[in-house]
Amino acid sequence: MDKSTIWRDQIEAHCRTFSGDCGLVILDPRSGVLLAHNPHLSFSAASLIKLPMMVHYGLLVQRGELDPHYRLPLQDEDMVPGSGVLQDLMPGCMLTANDLVTLMIILSDNTATNMVIDLLGMPPVNATIEMLDLPETRLRRKMYDWEAQDRGLENTTSAQDTADLLLAMWQGEQLEPDMRQRLLAIMRRQHYQNKLPFLTADKEQWAHKTGELDDADHDAGFLLLDDDTAVIIALLTRDGRDQQERVQLANKVGKLVYEHFVRK
Repeated sequence: MDKSTIWRDQIEAHCRTFSGDCGLVILDPRSGVLLAHNPHLSFSAASLIKLPMMVHYGLLVQRGELDPHYRLPLQDEDMVPGSGVLQDLMPGCMLTANDLVTLMIILSDNTATNMVIDLLGMPPVNATIEMLDLPETRLRRKMYDWEAQDRGLENTTSAQDTADLLLAMWQGEQLEPDMRQRLLAIMRRQHYQNKLPFLTADKEQWAHKTGELDDADHDAGFLLLDDDTAVIIALLTRDGRDQQERVQLANKVGKLVYEHFVRK
């Protein structure tokens, strides 16, 4: 057996035995796709939809169309439950655009996310998604907008789209190197480390974004090997026996990728 492919065979086996739906893409920006399992399967994006929002924000800032220090007031009507800390603060506090994007990523703050959607606008974010050629990805509603969800409006993405978004971010065709580093610095401060990085020795090598719903668990980002080298992983899961099975699949994938690229 070719030892160089054992890690991929093991990951494929874990994906096949997972009792729910799994979409996975592992990508080396230098050489291309290393592994793809149901890459175009569409999922509810959960908090992965915050990644294209972050990229759109970065594009606006580097074009000079948005000041990252622009301040917005937190208002009662902005507050929604779920992840994050803003729902626990006093209305009236002022937050910069950069504060909101940072909270949206590192704590998956849903209130911050909705404020960012109001700031950026859904059509412009979707225009960037189309420009990046991500056909299975759309921002269609705010977080906790049950009325929109009841009308069939759902934020969607796929493993391939998420990996392609991260690849575009890494290669810098749209984002300049300085902006890429600024966005990576935000992603490296991710607080939720229970999925891809959980069984790896150095969690600081990960720059990623998690997402979850009652029936879904996702994680996607970069395993940073050095300043110029990374591996991209996009793993989306739904259903299965329970959340523990979904999270354990992410743990296994992260460990196998880490051990192959970092400990080989």
